[in-house]
Amino acid sequence: MPRERQKHHQGRHRAGSWSTNLLAVMLGAAGLCAGCTPGVVGVPEELPPFSASSLECARWMAGSFADDGQACRLNQARIWDERTDGIWFYSELEAGASPDRTVQQTILRLNDDLDGGLLIACYRLPGAGANYLGDWRTPSAFDRIDPGMLRSMGGCSIHLESMDGGFGGSTRGERCTSTLPGSSYQTTRLQLGPGGITMWLRGFNGEGTQVFGPARPGWTLERVDARTGTD
Repeated sequence: MPRERQKHHQGRHRAGSWSTNLLAVMLGAAGLCAGCTPGVVGVPEELPPFSASSLECARWMAGSFADDGQACRLNQARIWDERTDGIWFYSELEAGASPDRTVQQTILRLNDDLDGGLLIACYRLPGAGANYLGDWRTPSAFDRIDPGMLRSMGGCSIHLESMDGGFGGSTRGERCTSTLPGSSYQTTRLQLGPGGITMWLRGFNGEGTQVFGPARPGWTLERVDARTGTD
């Protein structure tokens, strides 16, 4: 074969091999992706980012709640409505009769739990808590905070399951470092529904002795704002 024709034939052979290899790679990738679950970006816009259970639970979490004698009061407001990585709340708990009765301020994130049920993850606020006191009345005040500034409260997540008339669950183990007065670690048990929240929040010292919270199972906090929790 003349040299020019030989070069031309070899070039066509290499081009054909390259095209064949590229086609094989593309077909292989298509085969792999056919079995893939789409990521968040690939989810059609008409699908809601949150389950019906998480949206219902979120409606019941938001609002103001108090016991009969107003000795314990819980104010929770939804923040960052535009975010799709969870349903976010600012939570402010007051207990006792002292002027400085706010005992806990946290950011909560509600999501579906991969193990089933729902999960409330807890975060500490950046800076001094006094800077945020009462800001449940103006949720837009939290727009100045980037979620990346929050400090995760490891071990404090509350695992919820569906139950008659609402949801119930608790923290697990003794790994939730406490922000409660005189406590080394804390535990939380919740029951919530359209009419209110039952909360058993307890703080323990290093020896495992309870030093904060009611000895009997929890505060029954009825909804005291105008919302019914069912709209």
